[in-house]
Amino acid sequence: MKQRKAKIDRVSIAHANGNARRYAKGYMESVDNFRGDAQKKERLEKHLCKSCFYFFKSRIGGAMMTSRACGLCDTEMNFCSTATDPLCLSCAKDNGLCKQCGGDIESKDRRNAYPFEIN
Repeated sequence: MKQRKAKIDRVSIAHANGNARRYAKGYMESVDNFRGDAQKKERLEKHLCKSCFYFFKSRIGGAMMTSRACGLCDTEMNFCSTATDPLCLSCAKDNGLCKQCGGDIESKDRRNAYPFEIN
């Protein structure tokens, strides 16, 4: 594949500058929301850790119906893309884990066993 030559002029530079400022502003807002956990109630309802909720809202996956077994209970889960979760919502809630990444919901390294380790 060969792409066409980009036109670089004052307009394209101003456009790129505006995009860069908008991206930076969005990232800074995400960091502020992460630090203050501005939407904690909504985050916990979805059972996501702070990183997944505030930084990984848009996941890229192939446009294909995909099924995946839960990493703990083997329940078959269905997704509308190849961006899948490792845990079902029920197992994530029961074990205090993020359903999107599988990490601890508070991103803490626990000393005590998780509920699934006891059974």
